[in-house]
Amino acid sequence: MIQKIKLIASDISHVFGSDDLEIELQLGNITNDFWGENISMVSAIVGRNGTGKSSILRYIKEHYGNGNNIIYYSPHLDYRDNYDFDTDDNDISLDNILRRDLEWIFDEEKESDENGWRLNPKKDLKSLNTVRQMDFLASTICERHPIFSQIFKDLKFGVGGIILRGLSQGKISMSTFHNTPNQFRNPIIDIVQKCNTELNNWTEIRRVENRKVINQHEVNAYIFKRNLIISFITVVVAFMEMKNDYLNEGVIEDYDSENAIDSLRNFVEKAKVYYQGLSTNEAKKIFNPQVMELFDFIYDLVDEIKDDKLIRNKSFNIGYDSIDRIRKLQMEIINHLAANYYYQEIKMNIFLGIESTDRILSSGENALLNLYSLLYEYIQKIEEENSFAEYILLLDEADLGFHPQWKKKFVNSIVKSLPSFFKFSNSQAKVQVIFTTHDPLTLSDIPKNNVIFLDKDSNGLTIISAQNKETFGANIHDLLADSFFMSDGLMGEFAKEKIDRTIKWLRYRILLKEIGSLDNKIDELSKQKMKELNEIESSSRWVLESSKDMHREIIDLIDEPLLRYKMNEMYYTIFSEEIDKAEAKRRITDIALNSGLNITFEQ
Repeated sequence: MIQKIKLIASDISHVFGSDDLEIELQLGNITNDFWGENISMVSAIVGRNGTGKSSILRYIKEHYGNGNNIIYYSPHLDYRDNYDFDTDDNDISLDNILRRDLEWIFDEEKESDENGWRLNPKKDLKSLNTVRQMDFLASTICERHPIFSQIFKDLKFGVGGIILRGLSQGKISMSTFHNTPNQFRNPIIDIVQKCNTELNNWTEIRRVENRKVINQHEVNAYIFKRNLIISFITVVVAFMEMKNDYLNEGVIEDYDSENAIDSLRNFVEKAKVYYQGLSTNEAKKIFNPQVMELFDFIYDLVDEIKDDKLIRNKSFNIGYDSIDRIRKLQMEIINHLAANYYYQEIKMNIFLGIESTDRILSSGENALLNLYSLLYEYIQKIEEENSFAEYILLLDEADLGFHPQWKKKFVNSIVKSLPSFFKFSNSQAKVQVIFTTHDPLTLSDIPKNNVIFLDKDSNGLTIISAQNKETFGANIHDLLADSFFMSDGLMGEFAKEKIDRTIKWLRYRILLKEIGSLDNKIDELSKQKMKELNEIESSSRWVLESSKDMHREIIDLIDEPLLRYKMNEMYYTIFSEEIDKAEAKRRITDIALNSGLNITFEQ
């Protein structure tokens, strides 16, 4: 567990300056049992923008822990990267995940959808993210933990879509083959040609009664199956074209079939490769059995769909249980090829994309799901023998975009749920959490001893504030009003500007009225009022022509009762003839009731 951070100011010179001053950050002394079982400690780092909160978290990641037990998450896309190295597996920030996902999206021309539009990379990114969210929502952690059952009870997916994500057929011809094994070229072209021929003959499937197609779902399923085969073949060819290790070592015996579906099955079951110097008897199969298991499963699914709106030429909708099986089979196919075809890890396109069709998540829902789904994905890759006794989770404004209700639950949910993520079959790791935040709802769950307050000195360098601020269970409005969150009150700047202008106008009109009633009597007070009046006129010429009706409207719009009452008082000082006594009594009564008072007026 990390309880304090020691660094030299020049280690983060853009935050603390370039001096050799030693800086110590105390992460807190409220530990262990206070936070619950298997949570070592929770600490927060707060401060205004530019004080270096994120830089401190990154410093912790780089200089503390044992190298692999510190996990960093941020929802920001600030495009920080080091292009000389591979992506950091312990960095699960959206920035890093985006880079990793983009590396899986090949710079190849995608096939078009059923409407003829080229599919863009955004579809692939959405598909990859949906898969992560699905995995987490379907996990035992999410299903069994009461915290998640409360938070995600309305986020369950029910129906999703499968979308073909193959590549263009342009590279499937004898003139464009370069690295695909020679023995596979004719069978591959034969499969694609059969698919295209059968696609052109789709009208043979159509049945018409009374000039109306009565089996459109069957037509769509027929077309989808052939497009599925083409999508798969395009990504297989793109994969084989990467290298030419097996250019003359392809083996396929007795390849012959009458239709596209049988042609694919024949090719998948019989295509083999062998090393140079070995006999063809020692050839190994290229594809694993999951290929035809996947195709047969999809064939059965689309044949069962009776609604033509749920099955289209290049996509279909189905329940998430079926989608999960499709996703897993696809990954088994891709992983097998990527790891076995060249005996080294080579990335391969997916040919089936996944999307949510029964609901569109809000930005806040996505933010919430991204945090837990990315963490869950990371944990699934940890091999138990390589796990640690303690993990340190760095959360850089992880509550960004959360609904206030979720922000209230943020700390409670992480301290109660995180141990479930780090529970392995034979061990239970402890978790320490260090987070940054701009939200008082989140901070009010952290004792002040476990909060680092950052501020800036007169030179613009970050310092550790010595102020003893109250946080744990503190009033949210008091926290929000603190300069660490809001430096100039709690009112929005647009409203404040409008109200300030009205107050200045009211003040100007009051001065005019007071000076007009002096009867040429000049004393020190009247001189001060004249000076103030002249200053307003010289600095704000607009008050001379400003509309009374506009300022009356601004006053009526104000919802804060005491402020509205005070401005009405100023207004009626100027325009006493407009006073409606009944209305005035009503307003005064409202203010009194809102303050817990009960008043009556004499008749």
